[in-house]
Amino acid sequence: MHVPLTDETRHIIGKDQVAMMKDGAIVVNTSRRDVVDESALSEALRDGKLYGVGIDVPKTCEEQAEELSEMFKGCNAVTTSHVASGSGQLMGRFIERLSESVRRHVAGEHPRFLVTP
Repeated sequence: MHVPLTDETRHIIGKDQVAMMKDGAIVVNTSRRDVVDESALSEALRDGKLYGVGIDVPKTCEEQAEELSEMFKGCNAVTTSHVASGSGQLMGRFIERLSESVRRHVAGEHPRFLVTP
């Protein structure tokens, strides 16, 4: 699932939603961490309701990735520190844009992708 974190989407997947899933389902969350209730997912994995879980959205990366690893220890779960989007193609575009921004800055120009003036 991939949705923005809002008041409406916070814990959009919890114990009740997992209960409605087919046995053996796999939940992959590439949204923000609080979109799912991780305790409900962990419980469903241990009970055999879910086959697997993938989470790429810890709140503060490394420490939270370790917390998730402990929560899902012994389960079919993959937790990463928000790096799932790091494809070679994406990184190439990032480097191109970064290089262009540096070049423009050195030339006294505004960066093309300026967030705040």
